Amino acid sequence: MRQTWLVLTVACPLLISGVYAQAANNPVLAVNPATGIYNWKLPPNQAAVVTFKATGGTAPYSFAVASETVPTGMTFDGAKGTLSGTPSVAGFFPFSVQVTDSQGNSSVTPVSFTIVGTGPMILTQTLPNAQSGVSYYIGLAAVGGHPGTAPYTYTWYVSAGTLPPGIQFNNGFFSGTPFITGAFNFVVTVKDFTGASYIQPLTLTVVSLTIDITTLPDAVQGSAYSQTFSAANGAPPLYWSIASGTLPNGLIFSHSGVLSGTPESAGLFVFTVQVSDGANRTAQQQMTLNVIPLLPLVVTSKTIPTAVQGQPYSVTLGATGGNPPYQWSLFSGVLPPGITLNAASGLLSGTTTQLGQFPAEFQVRDQNGTTARVALTLVVEVPKPAISSVVNGASFSPGNFASPGSILSVFASSLGSQDQLNGFPATSLLGVTVTLNGKPAPLFAVAGTKNQINLMVPWDAPASGTVDVEVTSPNGSSAAYSMNLEPSAPGIFRVTDPSSPSRRFAVALFSGSAWLALPSATAAALHIATNCTAGHVNKRSACGQPAKAGDILEIFTTGLGLTVPKNNPAAKPLSGAQLAPANGDPLYATVLSPSVTIGGAAAEVLFSGAAPGFAGLYQVNVVVPGSAPAGDAVPVRITMPNGLNDEAPIAIAGP
Repeated sequence: MRQTWLVLTVACPLLISGVYAQAANNPVLAVNPATGIYNWKLPPNQAAVVTFKATGGTAPYSFAVASETVPTGMTFDGAKGTLSGTPSVAGFFPFSVQVTDSQGNSSVTPVSFTIVGTGPMILTQTLPNAQSGVSYYIGLAAVGGHPGTAPYTYTWYVSAGTLPPGIQFNNGFFSGTPFITGAFNFVVTVKDFTGASYIQPLTLTVVSLTIDITTLPDAVQGSAYSQTFSAANGAPPLYWSIASGTLPNGLIFSHSGVLSGTPESAGLFVFTVQVSDGANRTAQQQMTLNVIPLLPLVVTSKTIPTAVQGQPYSVTLGATGGNPPYQWSLFSGVLPPGITLNAASGLLSGTTTQLGQFPAEFQVRDQNGTTARVALTLVVEVPKPAISSVVNGASFSPGNFASPGSILSVFASSLGSQDQLNGFPATSLLGVTVTLNGKPAPLFAVAGTKNQINLMVPWDAPASGTVDVEVTSPNGSSAAYSMNLEPSAPGIFRVTDPSSPSRRFAVALFSGSAWLALPSATAAALHIATNCTAGHVNKRSACGQPAKAGDILEIFTTGLGLTVPKNNPAAKPLSGAQLAPANGDPLYATVLSPSVTIGGAAAEVLFSGAAPGFAGLYQVNVVVPGSAPAGDAVPVRITMPNGLNDEAPIAIAGP
């Protein structure tokens, strides 16, 4: 590939730099090397010619300066693509060159020129501070240019601004004794033998002797005190004294600037501190020292909160008076294992598993060695009940809904270590009660070893709104757990396949029997009979086999809501924890009618109501539709008019 480069023809040094990143078919300024950086030194008044060339696009090209200005003394020729002339001013000159081809396509490339003269240069850019009243002497340094013959001297002078009063500038040296503080800005110019010059802006700051400390920490009556003073911008040695005012009795101020001792009386003390330095300068600072009365050391903690077994504990003991900081210790007694006392902060913290009462005497000591004590007892008790969840007692599905007549399972901690698995409709088992908005609920079982309580929502509970669930055990009462009340909140009872615990089938009985609509393998894993019909299994005996089209199944659920007597207007609705008659006379049907699908196919619902003789148990009798698919896990979905539903599988045999 043929390349054309930016060509520089120069009789003097200069610096050219450029970068480019243009579209593929547009002409671009050619640069070489790829970095586009050129660097030459240019003596004053030397002629130079720079020729720009391009690549890409369609020749011929034209050039123009797109932005900024070219170096002073030089001219840009767009037709020839040249920059020529004699640079007359040193400095940095960035600009952009536009190249356009014969088709009108163009691009812009930034370039820059640095014109560097060869005159002198001042190396000194900053000056050290001067001190008011102290002799000052410092020289500037310069290089380059033509200092002439030996001894090679430059000409120096202040070309702008003002020097501090008392300071002179001769032959590149500042000298004198300044007497006014502040920052003084000026410009120094240096010329060489040929008259070439260089300017340098400078600042000379004149500082004065000052005392660093303006405030003092409080002192405590009768307690040791020490504070060291310091000064800035002083010429050693420093000499400290009290210029006026009075120190508290018991304190002295040394000539080295240390205020120390033990103040004997309380109050506010105002005095002026003075410092003198080796240049016979002085500085003063008015100070105020507050001496706080020494109050008796007293422990303010009179009781401490109870700790809970197995839970983090934290409380800080308090004290007032004396001379802080304090140091805490256990004077007598013991702390529960796992609880520690922080000596510096008085923090009692940790976690203990040991129950009981732990009397102890705590001591606090201040800086003066004064002590105070307090006797406290740390009681460690078992934790109060805490509800983790309340779920549908049939499905155990996550959710936060209940309805009148529902069976609920409450999971809570600190229920005790015993189990009572029957007792309905008692409202207290093993000292455990559950209230719904403050009213005790009838309990089926309390399993302290499993942290589980099974209960029934009374029939006369509201059918909308929220209810606060609270658990009380011999260990105390829980915080309220909020649950939503709905007209219905269905949950299908399940039976778990022991060979595959993730498989949980609906409790769906063949009508009038104890036979379950289960896969034969699951029935075998449950150790119940299979192939119920062909095996002539008694209908009152447990058995499992797949259902088939036309079979009537009784699906057992909870949470279908209120029920009313069916075909018996004289009977009363159920209330409290009342059971439907065990003989089924009358039957209690649900107020809300569920819809049921089996494998997505609508199933005819023959009955939906309270299971006779049971609390919180409902049954939905359905006919297996002919369009239901066969399989070992065909889903049965029960949906209520309020939109809540539940689903569990059954087994259906093929045709």
